[in-house]
Amino acid sequence: MLRLKRIGLWFYNPIKNVAGDYVEVFKEAGRKIAASPIRTALVGVTITSGLVISSRTPDFKNFQANFLQNQERLILVSDIIRNPRSQHYIDRVGALQSAGRLGYRSFGLFAVIYEQHTDGIVREFTETYLAPRWSEYVDRVVDVGWWGVWSEMEAAMVDYDVNEAEFR
Repeated sequence: MLRLKRIGLWFYNPIKNVAGDYVEVFKEAGRKIAASPIRTALVGVTITSGLVISSRTPDFKNFQANFLQNQERLILVSDIIRNPRSQHYIDRVGALQSAGRLGYRSFGLFAVIYEQHTDGIVREFTETYLAPRWSEYVDRVVDVGWWGVWSEMEAAMVDYDVNEAEFR
């Protein structure tokens, strides 16, 4: 019986200590909230906004779906009246996608589709020894997504069925 009591205390004491620590943390948090309610509200709004924005960050499947939808919309328009900017964007992304050179990286609040200059076989070697400089990454960015929208794709597909050269 004494042995069972020791085993029970062995489990009970650490749990009691952890529970006491959490009680102290919540008491201290309550004191800080009461001391500076405006700061607490600002921090709460900032954290909540960040969580909402990060939950709406588009993923690579979303990019592919939007790309296919915009490609179909562009195909339905005659070559004569297609917007050259829209055609260039769709052609560039299509070529990169066919070559398997599109990469995706999420940064929480936004996501980036970028051009990879290597294939999967030499990627490990390249990332370690031949990694590009930070200034070269800007040229590799294909699109930036945030709040469920891919900004470059949306900008390129504005007036995709209007060729400005026709009106000159």
